[in-house]
Amino acid sequence: MTNLMGQFYGPPNPAIGPFDALVNPQVAAIVEALMSLGGSAHRDEVCHKIAQDRGLQQASDAMKSDLFAAFESHRSFAKTNNLRALLDVPFGPGSRRWSLTLEAYQFFRKAVVAHRMLN
Repeated sequence: MTNLMGQFYGPPNPAIGPFDALVNPQVAAIVEALMSLGGSAHRDEVCHKIAQDRGLQQASDAMKSDLFAAFESHRSFAKTNNLRALLDVPFGPGSRRWSLTLEAYQFFRKAVVAHRMLN
C-alpha cells in the first residue's frame, strides 16, 4: 500500500521535504482499513479493523491515539503544503467518521481491480 501511496503523490518535492506525514505505515494501515470497509467508517471501527489485521482482539488506547495522530498529521500536512489528501472527515470538523477522499478512493479502487485482473 505504501508503494501505491507513493504513486498517488509522485516523486517527493525537495521544497517540501519528506512525505513522511503523508506516506507512512500508520496512514497506510488507515487507507487499507478504509478500503476494506468501503471507503468510509467510524474511526473506532477503522482502529478495530487495523487491530484485527495485526492479530489483536481490540485496539489499545495507545494504538488509537497513534492512529488518530497519524490521521490528523496527514490531513494537516497535505493542507499546509497544498497537496492532495488521502483522508477526509466527510461530515466536517468534530465528526468521528473517517473516509478516503473521492480521488484517493478511485485511485486505490482502480489499483485493486487491476491487481485482481493480474492474479
